[in-house]
Amino acid sequence: TPADPSRRGGHVPVDVEHGYAVCQALAAEEIVCDYRPHAGIRVAPHFYNTEDEVLGCIDRIAELRDSGEYKRFLDNERRPG
Repeated sequence: TPADPSRRGGHVPVDVEHGYAVCQALAAEEIVCDYRPHAGIRVAPHFYNTEDEVLGCIDRIAELRDSGEYKRFLDNERRPG
């Protein structure tokens, strides 16, 4: 993220190994985000999200990564494109 606040956007990228599979696991839990190659999982906090919801999303990404729960979505990583 740029240091200059006027250059920042509304998305925060979180780059984790197997990010696409982690993103799919989040989507299965109705946590809204998307994945971009070479950027990672994009989370877009909005005014209607509470701080606890934002922190919960980040915590859930770490839990999925650490537990390996995302692995059930690894086959989806082999998608075309």
